[in-house]
Amino acid sequence: MATPLLSLSKSKYLHEGNFKKFLAELLQTICKESNSSRAGFWLFNSRDDEFENIVSYNNISRKISGGVVIDRFD
Repeated sequence: MATPLLSLSKSKYLHEGNFKKFLAELLQTICKESNSSRAGFWLFNSRDDEFENIVSYNNISRKISGGVVIDRFD
């Protein structure tokens, strides 16, 4: 049986360069393996004034979301 890391290394999304779909797959694996309810991937923009949620995974609802932007001055 393949380990989660080995399975992720064989991801079609990773090899196709589909960053967002691979991140969703990665976050699902993180939640499953760590028994967490949620995980997310956030980035600052180039001016460091906004924090954007690229992808989040909710392990309870089994839903993928993203796109929330937080202005650091709010």
